[in-house]
Amino acid sequence: MAHVVFGQSEAVELSLLTNSTLTDSAETTGSQNSGNTVKLTKTDLAQIQDGRPQVVVSDAVAQYLLQIVKATRSHSAIAVGASTRAALDLKLASQAYAAINGQVAVMPDIVKKVAPAVLSHRLTLNADAEIVGVTAEACLSNILHQVPCP
Repeated sequence: MAHVVFGQSEAVELSLLTNSTLTDSAETTGSQNSGNTVKLTKTDLAQIQDGRPQVVVSDAVAQYLLQIVKATRSHSAIAVGASTRAALDLKLASQAYAAINGQVAVMPDIVKKVAPAVLSHRLTLNADAEIVGVTAEACLSNILHQVPCP
């Protein structure tokens, strides 16, 4: 059984998670509207963010999030686990979920709630797991139960 090992160290990944912001990863796409699609520039997005409280991700929650992502890389049924970019997307999705629900900080239960939607399609199962009908969602559920909450 082969596992893909990504080149980022845990310290580098944690640094990316704790030092990135939504505007760091936003692409500048212009502010022109075409049909029902809304496109924002970094400036537009920054102005929107100024109108709401910043959603905080504590170091403990960032570490928890990273442990979930790392567990996908060592799970026996997963051939290719989640990447560093997946970890960043999980953080951003957790922040968005918290903001939509009026919270000013990401809590571990939010990470657990958002993780299946963000991570399950990014996991590649090994052949043995696929043959017996294991799903990425089941593997992720198992991981979420095993990784201790802060």
